[in-house]
Amino acid sequence: MITSKRNGTVDIFRLLAAFGVICIHVPFNTIAAGNINTVFSPLCVPFFYAVSLTYFISGLKEDLSIGDVFKKMGYRILLPYLAWTVVYVALMVLKSRLIGLQHATGGQFVFWRMLFYGEGAVQLYYLPELIALQATALSIYLIFYCSYKKKVIGFVVLTFVVLYYILGSVINAFGVTPLQCIIFYLAVGFLFSKSTRNTTTNYYYIIGGVALTLFALSGIYFNDYFYLFKYTNKLPLCGLGLLLITFGLPIYTMPKWPFKLCSTSYGVYLSHIVFLEGFAVIIKKLFHINLYYDFSIKLIMVSMIFIAAIILTFLLRKTTLTKRLFLGE
Repeated sequence: MITSKRNGTVDIFRLLAAFGVICIHVPFNTIAAGNINTVFSPLCVPFFYAVSLTYFISGLKEDLSIGDVFKKMGYRILLPYLAWTVVYVALMVLKSRLIGLQHATGGQFVFWRMLFYGEGAVQLYYLPELIALQATALSIYLIFYCSYKKKVIGFVVLTFVVLYYILGSVINAFGVTPLQCIIFYLAVGFLFSKSTRNTTTNYYYIIGGVALTLFALSGIYFNDYFYLFKYTNKLPLCGLGLLLITFGLPIYTMPKWPFKLCSTSYGVYLSHIVFLEGFAVIIKKLFHINLYYDFSIKLIMVSMIFIAAIILTFLLRKTTLTKRLFLGE
């Protein structure tokens, strides 16, 4: 077995969520294939937000170094975000010239939106949004728990975050999370930050998480009748539900290779659009085939992309430069 500071249970759920994100992004042509998207859409990214923000808040201390916090955010989130933005913008140009197909974001070259709001690829919005959420959580912590000097810094940070969200709302940026979701994620992060240290089974969390997730997903059938079940309201509920299930389960210790496999979720999330776009080009350009994405074809394509992204993540880990640049490790 392998011993690590990482929570093996969380890593398993993160990898499953990464698989779900691929399911969301692979197109569909039948109702059965579309149902995959319907189920996964409110689950995966909200879980990423909830668990990442909770772990971030759990690491905040009164004597924290603000510079170290931002340095860690820069290495872990900002650097891979910028690197993958370059990759996806280059891919967008190449794809449009090869076969004239639009990029998943729509093919519009608005570089400042790509840079600040993650519109270089359909999944990249998550990273600047996560930075904004973490910066908000940091500012709240500084304002309420730290010295006067740090409180002032907290207000400054919060001001910049608010301006970022206002601008994103004005331009209708795809990745700007609705206000009610932002408040909910922050509340979840602060309330459950101590649960990251749980090492035993908590059946209340598991039962509550399953019930909350099923309740939120039931909104699929009542979306047109109750405001509570609107899509933006289901998002944080599903994220909290999966978070509770994850924290309710004991921390699993795994052999070396399964452990490394489950730790690839970040790389899978960041890189999977490369293969989604790449396979589309190959199929269109070389075989002149327009795939009909029924349930089985969709799952086959998702599995191929998932495996390819895992392999790429392992390859990126082979050198210090690529590991730091594309994975933030």
